[in-house]
Amino acid sequence: MNKSNLTNFVLEYSIQIPGLLNLFNNENAIKAIQIAKSCNINVLGIDSFRFIDETIQPSLENSIDYYDEQNTHLKAISFIKERENSEYFYEIVFDM
Repeated sequence: MNKSNLTNFVLEYSIQIPGLLNLFNNENAIKAIQIAKSCNINVLGIDSFRFIDETIQPSLENSIDYYDEQNTHLKAISFIKERENSEYFYEIVFDM
């Protein structure tokens, strides 16, 4: 796999807020991280958001940064799985 596989997945399976965010549900967040791993693209961080009424609310306490780490895929998947029964959507920052 290559970088375009990840880009295509993001465009097809994320909720796109034009000019702002690409948000994934739990299942697609994990798939995106797995694709990134197969492309040797590191995960730099995950930001969590909730849809409340007609707004998008960030959740800093449910976000994480991996900027100083390598091979973060398993940690990132674990982070998402810990929240699998939540109402969060995720922006994943990839090292592209």
